[in-house]
Amino acid sequence: MSATLYYSPSTAALVVHWLLIELDVPHTLHALDFERREHKAPEYLQLNPAGVVPTLLLDGQVLTEAAAIALHLADLHPQAGLAPPPGSPARAAYYRWMLFCANTLQPAYRAWFYPHEPAGADNAEASKARARQTLEAAWEQVAQHLQAHGPYLLGAQLSAADFMLTMMMRWSRNMPRPSDSWPALQAHAQRMKARPAFQETYRREGLTDWTSARRRQCRATAADGRRAMVLQARSGLSTTPAATRPGPHRWRDGCSRSCSRRSRRTPAHARAAGC
Repeated sequence: MSATLYYSPSTAALVVHWLLIELDVPHTLHALDFERREHKAPEYLQLNPAGVVPTLLLDGQVLTEAAAIALHLADLHPQAGLAPPPGSPARAAYYRWMLFCANTLQPAYRAWFYPHEPAGADNAEASKARARQTLEAAWEQVAQHLQAHGPYLLGAQLSAADFMLTMMMRWSRNMPRPSDSWPALQAHAQRMKARPAFQETYRREGLTDWTSARRRQCRATAADGRRAMVLQARSGLSTTPAATRPGPHRWRDGCSRSCSRRSRRTPAHARAAGC
């Protein structure tokens, strides 16, 4: 099998890259530089007229759309057990959750990261608020399902839909309420991130975010620091030594600071896409 993945790190191509590694499919990576707009170059548009990633060239056939590629790869490798038998009730549930990711979560993310697109710049804030509401309602639905029927979307059976869902959860990592705020979703994400293929995908794409609870710890420290500063301001006193007093340098260490450095290196398009 000959496979070439056209991708950019930390984009919607991540799930395809991850599955290629998970399924042990030999493949070649063709990175596209978004800042140089290589995804809009004429030669790439001949492969994918939408000018987006991923594009998978598989035995000469051009495949696009992350969810469609994931479904196809799972079917091509039945020994991995990532797709239930066709015609089975589990297969119907599998389609449901894969399309939930593609038709419910992805459009809402698009509206969150590009709020001017649905209704114009004047309505961007309202569009963004609505997108957040849609995403959080969707995560609540998935969390309740996993709580009742987990640990995976199809119960005990891991499927390609779980890989797609994990990528969607990652996109929420910098939102006001990220998906791992729900315990059932956090448990699912931790289970998926522990897979060696996920870690290898991260290594190959040079990613370091969303790998531990460190970001949540930073948020908690920041909140504690802000509360302490408010109390001190109200009392007009400070009982905390200056060397240990909560402050921006305390809670911005580690994850937030490294994220800031990464954001400067990450193409603007990829950052805005939540990737």
